[in-house]
Amino acid sequence: MKKNIKKIIPMIAIATLMTTSVFASTNNVQAEKVTLEQENAKENSIYINGEILENASLIKEGDKVLMPVRAIFEKLGYEIGYDANTKTINMTKAPHYITFSTTLDAYTFSRMAPQPLGKAPVVKEGVTYVPVELFELIGMDAMLTSNNILYIGEMPSTTEHKQVEEKNQIIIKEIDEKNNTITVEDGEKGTIVLNIKDLKIEYTTEDKELMVGQALDVEYGNIMTASEPPINTPKSVKVVDKFSYGLVSSVEKDDKGNTRVVFNDNEIGEVVLNLAPDFKVNYKTEDKELKEGQYLEVVLGRAMTMSLPPMNNPKSVSVLPKQVEDKEDKDVIKGNATIKSVDKENNTILVTDEKMGDVVLNLHDDVKIEYKNGVGMHAYDWMKEGQKLEIEYSPIMTRSLPPINNPVKILILN
Repeated sequence: MKKNIKKIIPMIAIATLMTTSVFASTNNVQAEKVTLEQENAKENSIYINGEILENASLIKEGDKVLMPVRAIFEKLGYEIGYDANTKTINMTKAPHYITFSTTLDAYTFSRMAPQPLGKAPVVKEGVTYVPVELFELIGMDAMLTSNNILYIGEMPSTTEHKQVEEKNQIIIKEIDEKNNTITVEDGEKGTIVLNIKDLKIEYTTEDKELMVGQALDVEYGNIMTASEPPINTPKSVKVVDKFSYGLVSSVEKDDKGNTRVVFNDNEIGEVVLNLAPDFKVNYKTEDKELKEGQYLEVVLGRAMTMSLPPMNNPKSVSVLPKQVEDKEDKDVIKGNATIKSVDKENNTILVTDEKMGDVVLNLHDDVKIEYKNGVGMHAYDWMKEGQKLEIEYSPIMTRSLPPINNPVKILILN
């Protein structure tokens, strides 16, 4: 499933357990919902990971939109069971299990207490329908548009919302010639000290010596110390082009075909890019012309004038389908927590977050688990009481006590 997409359930605002909310506002959710609608989609249709669910549709009962539960969840890989004695439907896909009575407005997800969704299930022509808010309860990606189209999993994209991820870069922050080490900032792993004694550095740029600010391609060694910052002896280090990102402020062309682009680099500020008439811009958008407001990926040339703003003849310029407001993923909530208890049978852990208190984490198949000290994923059993974690939560918390979350990423700290 595609990651870092917007999670939107327009029917109910996400309830929070604290006075200060860490989740996106309802107004932002409604605005994004409108921009993602596909007006040509058939009303009441259902899409799962971009594919229409055939022979199934939504219905409306009063102010509630209901969905055919069996058709959807069987498509999602759940096993569906029915107990005629208790009139209870059970849906299971480890570690998730969902239960509800066909006669009551009470829905249970995993370890949570039964929760109302504003409507008991409805049975029509042998098909059981439940409120679409069930997806909010279980923390699954879903979106209902104003023209009554339900998207589950991957969301419909528009030109404005297609995203190209910025490249992860490893940047030199400090050079210690005495100890033959360099300190780098890895966009994914954080700060790391590299022991480069006796290591031959490869240069793919005009530079032929190490300098602060350079970008590196590093093949890390197998052992990462548990120190802070960790120390690693890399297998190889290569100096590569550094990418800059930012918005276009203005574009001007002269009578000779030269283009002057004022570019707001996210790190160094305003830079004037001088593009010759034969300069080839790489467009990753439908627009094939430079203009104000576009988001650029730029490899700056080595020489920068001393003017204000400085001028540069870039090596490459790419236009990305990304807006400045998307620079930071507002759907990711980070927190530091300690494991309070472990339920290996259901593959869940109960953690105490420093800000949010107790939270149950479902360790689903897509959660990304990493170790800060570089140890392999199965090197030791980290699921134990007292283990310190850094967590990237998904934006949807169930309304149970404690709330349940399907985390995006877990970093093992000790």
